[in-house]
Amino acid sequence: SSTDVFVKIKSESLGQFTGEIIHASTGAADVVLVIEAIAMSKPEGGPDTLVIAANQTAAFSTGNFTFTDADGDIMGGILIVTPETKGDLEYNDINVTAGETCLDASKITFRPFENESGRPYAGFGFRLIDTRGLLSDSTYTMTIFVNNAPQVMNPIPDGNANVGTAYSYVIPQNTFG
Repeated sequence: SSTDVFVKIKSESLGQFTGEIIHASTGAADVVLVIEAIAMSKPEGGPDTLVIAANQTAAFSTGNFTFTDADGDIMGGILIVTPETKGDLEYNDINVTAGETCLDASKITFRPFENESGRPYAGFGFRLIDTRGLLSDSTYTMTIFVNNAPQVMNPIPDGNANVGTAYSYVIPQNTFG
């Protein structure tokens, strides 16, 4: 008869490990195992920024996050460490919370509160996840800047130009606010 055997080996170093599975009743080696440990590096990133216009919803992508991984893995998502400080950060149309895993960056959106702006406006803390499911050791911050569209504070007077003649106009400093 046959018996299934499961072996779990955990090592903090790299290299080859040799071991034997000993038959309980006879003491004979049934199988000799050679296991090679491979490097699995955790992803690394950095602080990131996003600039959007007031009253607009921004959709994220993997390109919005600084991501490197020494063993070549690609970005698999983020883990929310601290939710947004202001505005509305959502994943798959649901407000995010601390500890939430967002595996598809394209489903992350941010919308500032109506008619608000700021430089910076908001931020959230996250850790990176690679495609093997490993988390970055560090927590990074996404800082969000929300720009207001300029408003005309003083009207710009009409000007006359003639065809074939150069025309220039200097906009006064206090025109936009």
